[in-house]
Amino acid sequence: MSPTAVYAPVPEVRQEPELPTGCESVALTIVLKSLGYDLEKTTVADNYLARGDNMAIAYCGNPYSYAGAGAFPPAIVKAANKFLREKESSKRAYNISGASLEDLYDYIRDGYPIILWHTTFMGSTFQTGGSYPYRGMTYSWYANEHCLVLYGYDKAKNTVLLSDPMAGLVERDADAFQQIYDTIGKYAVVIK
Repeated sequence: MSPTAVYAPVPEVRQEPELPTGCESVALTIVLKSLGYDLEKTTVADNYLARGDNMAIAYCGNPYSYAGAGAFPPAIVKAANKFLREKESSKRAYNISGASLEDLYDYIRDGYPIILWHTTFMGSTFQTGGSYPYRGMTYSWYANEHCLVLYGYDKAKNTVLLSDPMAGLVERDADAFQQIYDTIGKYAVVIK
């Protein structure tokens, strides 16, 4: 990589076939594995992610089904911190929603991959109307929404590096990536 490129190594973990709508659990698994934890891709979905009808704080639906829905940053923070406390780790997850892509690059430079909400295969999106309030913030659901891990960037090539639970380790155009990230609401989580 060039001197303008930075990355925080992460593994490739695919959500299918077991978790067709479990991208949030798998994105968290990717980051936990990058921290050295040995866990299956189903561990978070089975043991740590709360289930309920408010996607801000719980997973709605069944991640083992194509009819499942999803969860937003507060739910992933809660699941991550439950896991980290059980492992007696001093690290904690933080909801950094609202952070710009440049802010996320700062975390990457410090060695922290970012869980974020985007779209499947960089697809187009629009708000579907589902909104979920939590602690003064409203999380809105967008079509094609997908959770993945930003683990690097290359400013010379204007690209970002992603560990995508659907596509694996991929490189995408940074401007197109940022446009979708911003549209969806800049939802992001870091563990540090």
